[in-house]
Amino acid sequence: GTQIMVDFVGRTPEDPDFHGIKILLQQLFLKAHVDVGALADFIIGRNYVGSVIKQGVEDDEDDDDDDDESDINDVFGITTIVNISHSQ
Repeated sequence: GTQIMVDFVGRTPEDPDFHGIKILLQQLFLKAHVDVGALADFIIGRNYVGSVIKQGVEDDEDDDDDDDESDINDVFGITTIVNISHSQ
């Protein structure tokens, strides 16, 4: 079989992670009436609480492929805490 070596790192959620976080939240809340865009903004706005899991990138990789750049920005997971009992 083929082995693919990938390093993952936990990082602070940032604005460029919005789309990836939103996609993960859409998968989590398939049939729930949740504004996943607002929740993604909430997670990014409170980036001191959680982290996003992304592909680690070595500094010596100097590829100019735009497709590789979008793969690097993919979000593979989220860890955070959201108080759902707080009324809006």
